[in-house]
Amino acid sequence: MNKQSNTYTLLMQIAVVVGIMLVPPLMIYSFTHDFRTAVLSFRDLILPLSISFLFFVANYWWLVPEFYYKGQKGKYFLINFLMFVVVLLAVSVRLVNGFPPQEQQNMLYIAAVIAGFFAILFLAGAAALAMALRNAARARALKEQMEEEKRRHTEAELVWLKNQLNPHFLFNTLNNISSLVVFDAERAQESISRLSDLLRYAMYESAKPTVSLLMEVDFMKDYISLMSLRCNDRTTVSTHFEVASPSIQIAPLLLVSLIENAFKHGVSASRHSEISISLIEDGGVLTFMCTNTDHAKGADDNSGSGIGLVNMRRRLELLYNDRYEWVQTSDDNRFNITIKIRL
Repeated sequence: MNKQSNTYTLLMQIAVVVGIMLVPPLMIYSFTHDFRTAVLSFRDLILPLSISFLFFVANYWWLVPEFYYKGQKGKYFLINFLMFVVVLLAVSVRLVNGFPPQEQQNMLYIAAVIAGFFAILFLAGAAALAMALRNAARARALKEQMEEEKRRHTEAELVWLKNQLNPHFLFNTLNNISSLVVFDAERAQESISRLSDLLRYAMYESAKPTVSLLMEVDFMKDYISLMSLRCNDRTTVSTHFEVASPSIQIAPLLLVSLIENAFKHGVSASRHSEISISLIEDGGVLTFMCTNTDHAKGADDNSGSGIGLVNMRRRLELLYNDRYEWVQTSDDNRFNITIKIRL
């Protein structure tokens, strides 16, 4: 605990003890309306409660953290025992001094018994309470530390996941644009502009925890357009985007790996290929559907995503946990995936 927290805790402990001291006299005064009797009851409580509180403070702020938690339990119990003996003797002497001199010797044993009973009651209770509160504070601090470490780990993992824009995509896109320059300069210029917007978005907007769904849709459109440069006339790419709530937010670069996966496995240079991508948002529920022909890739093909479907699902679990549904099927040489997210 820091100094400010320690001061606040100590002040709260003092306030609780003062409050406990005030309860009996206030109750007596409310029934008797005798101020003198109430004051006397308060005076009688000051000594035992003050001693108990000092015992509590010594355990809470010194003995438990400095000895018990550091494995020196022998010293912890020894110091408590010595403090207990000192208090017992002091209270016994005070009780004996309350009797006439001729009766003090006879009352010494009774006074010690009475003092011992109340000392055990109050001091053991104070020590137990100090141990319980310190353990609770320690457990709470440990839980907060673990949650903070988990949060940092999760944030680091999310940063790693979303910042993995496949370098093969960049290489292939630049090669395709380079080819376009020769016979379609206007389209090459348009593609360069799209690539610039895409990289700007990936570098700056993806640093935010959430972005506008409309911005994410624009990114996906540019991404699909650039991925389509590698496709020939045997490939059909169809898209449908529909966003009902312009202000709704989503985690950036969340669905791009599914689009990349569709182009990786759904496009063949020699066979007919189809890719269908649909994103519909209605009432805060996003439905993303992607269907592509399933062309098996050779073992030497290294165009796959660094993120992949497994990491994509991991990111969904970290960000949306129980707020998403994932349905994945493969039939008739087609791969289908549907994801629903409650944003």
